[in-house]
Amino acid sequence: MPAVAATPATSRRPILGPIFTWELTGLARKRRYFLVRVTYALALAAMMWVSYQSSFVLSNLGQSSLQQASWFAESFFHSFLWLQTFVALGLTPAFIATAIPSEKERKTIEYLFVSDLTNREIILGKLGARMLNLLMVILVGVPIVAFAGLFGGVDYAGLLISTTGTILVMGSVATTCLVASLYASTTRRALINCYGLMFFLSVGVPALIMIGTMIFNEIARRFIPELSD
Repeated sequence: MPAVAATPATSRRPILGPIFTWELTGLARKRRYFLVRVTYALALAAMMWVSYQSSFVLSNLGQSSLQQASWFAESFFHSFLWLQTFVALGLTPAFIATAIPSEKERKTIEYLFVSDLTNREIILGKLGARMLNLLMVILVGVPIVAFAGLFGGVDYAGLLISTTGTILVMGSVATTCLVASLYASTTRRALINCYGLMFFLSVGVPALIMIGTMIFNEIARRFIPELSD
């Protein structure tokens, strides 16, 4: 009877690989990620209370209750968008940068290398699990905003666009931080590298562009007199 060629074990695996399920299960059992979601929900509740106080209690302009309700929802909605962006950008390096260095610190990265897992499965599995865990934090605010929408003043189309843009930015920051963390031997060094890189890209690069533009305009005014008129 002729022998049948064996199919490689990795040929029929999903694109994220088995490490995605393992990593996601491990993250779900860690209390600090649950505390992050609870803290974010409490921050949104506090922000809603401040918006309510400023719209109903501290406002003595004689507006109707419907106008005040609309202002309350609109004020909370704009504050929510800012907080959502700040939380997403602030937490992404903390969630992503420790994926690979934590394996190095526990001396388990060698076990991943000698297994039949491919580089794609290791990287995408860890990145996908941590991105999904971070997305769960961001989605905590959806029911709170939906409740505020009962008062009117919430632009759901703007909410969808803003959330989609935030998720895309999270993906860009996550991949950048993951690449930067590959060259770090400890989680502390990885966090420093990622936050430093984010600061440079968000503050340093625009500052350099602004300074370069000012220098170019000054040189152009000196050598091209027509521009100074």
